[in-house]
Amino acid sequence: MADIDLTPSEMRVLQASSDSAPTIRRRRMAVVTGGGMLAVIIGAALVPVSRALLLAAFAAYVAAIIFERVSYANSVLAYKSLIRKLLPHVNIDRPDEDAT
Repeated sequence: MADIDLTPSEMRVLQASSDSAPTIRRRRMAVVTGGGMLAVIIGAALVPVSRALLLAAFAAYVAAIIFERVSYANSVLAYKSLIRKLLPHVNIDRPDEDAT
């Protein structure tokens, strides 16, 4: 690894790659966020709720979804960058790029 120039971010990704806890936590948060919004929608259908409260709930949901998606996209970009740097050091047969 000494001859591979990894950024601090890529080094963190490499060190954390064997730990599945962050992925499990991210999946759990996606379920909680969706379930919470479903509960708000069902609650609003059963009990009269002010529009302002419903709007606040939707805004919080949208903010949580944006955070989840940006976080996921950043993770994918970090893994892709790491893979591109590590791939030349792996001794495998690569498919011919010209073959379609």
